Amino acid sequence: MGVPALAQWRQVNIDALNGELAIRQPPPPQRHVAVHTTKTRKMKIFAVASLGIALLAQTSPAVADSDNGKKIFLARCAMCHGADARGTGPLANKSNPPTPDLTTPAFKKRLNDYPGVIVSSVILRPNGDLIPKTLRENGVKLPPHAWTVKDFRDLNQYMSGLIFKN
Repeated sequence: MGVPALAQWRQVNIDALNGELAIRQPPPPQRHVAVHTTKTRKMKIFAVASLGIALLAQTSPAVADSDNGKKIFLARCAMCHGADARGTGPLANKSNPPTPDLTTPAFKKRLNDYPGVIVSSVILRPNGDLIPKTLRENGVKLPPHAWTVKDFRDLNQYMSGLIFKN
């Protein structure tokens, strides 16, 4: 037995309210019922983020390229976070909420406890548009960036070295 379409459910509800509810033949099975809910969307996002995190975790830091991570950080992150990752970049004051200092003990602990998770989850959360959306809302125009798994690995490697050095 298929899932009744929304229009059929509405009709059943209307019939019930009018006191005319009778047992009906179930509708023919549906070939495709697209259900897009917030819950299913969140599950898809979680699955994609989990895959990215798993890929980050699978690769040893030796495979990551810290020099490339530095280039990525300076090109994509330092304008807000600053070259020292303390939230002192030239655009840091344009951000609401304020650009975080990535060298705080709390952030260091999270980065240490969940290697790779912070970098990928912040950039990907909830649909990869968190940082660009924040920048747009604050009037900051930056070119869009495509992120690869290698970019995440390299950036995580570089940031770990930079943050734990401070």
